[in-house]
Amino acid sequence: MKISFINQNIIIVGPGYLGMPILQKLLELKANIILIGRKNNYELKKVHFYQCDLLDENELNKILKIINKKFNYLNGLVYLASQGSLGAIEYIEKKDFDISFNINVIVPFVIIKNLLTLFVKGSKKLNSNSSVIITSSVYGKTVPDENIYKHKKFINPINYGAAKAAAAYLIKYLSSVQKYNQIRFNCLIPGAFPNENIKFKKSIIKKKLINRISLKRFGKKDELVGPVIFLLSNLSSYVNGSELVVDGGFLKS
Repeated sequence: MKISFINQNIIIVGPGYLGMPILQKLLELKANIILIGRKNNYELKKVHFYQCDLLDENELNKILKIINKKFNYLNGLVYLASQGSLGAIEYIEKKDFDISFNINVIVPFVIIKNLLTLFVKGSKKLNSNSSVIITSSVYGKTVPDENIYKHKKFINPINYGAAKAAAAYLIKYLSSVQKYNQIRFNCLIPGAFPNENIKFKKSIIKKKLINRISLKRFGKKDELVGPVIFLLSNLSSYVNGSELVVDGGFLKS
């Protein structure tokens, strides 16, 4: 089956390091991209970019109103945004939970709820289910190994994993709502896809982390492209409420 997203309006929220290859592939496949992010670093003329601090409720609602007014329908959403501090329990405060749950659960819920009508219209226009994808994490399904980190201040925090687990539940719940069965809701669960920069090298014992992964290597950022295209396209037309794990065997080790 040849995949094309021509005439499809797809929103990408918070692309960052892992999102750029996804964005570029969707453009190659003729998708009309609506991008929501903090900074326009992409220099892509064919993208509708909306600058937004996702944690600013008024700013986000303003952008969603613009999208509702400008676009007649939507066919897909890829939610990649994430934010928060690191550290063991002694470093984490209530505000860290507030940020994690806002960015990973509340904000995607607000976006989806406000755009549901457009996703339904998109399904009717193309006679094909619209597709919503939220990114969770392996740390929404397991706890981090403290021995991987060079200092407790670098440990993947409790608030992050709790919020990512809640994001996966959000998808399960939405996929069960019969009123919106024209939309497929699925969760992408990446494993270790680090940007191996100076910050990463200072915080992680690389060998110990790799030893947890069955394939004995980190994921390459373009290895998330295929799973996302699969979930957005009709190749996954009967996939709904699922958790697609892309972790090289991290959770099985």
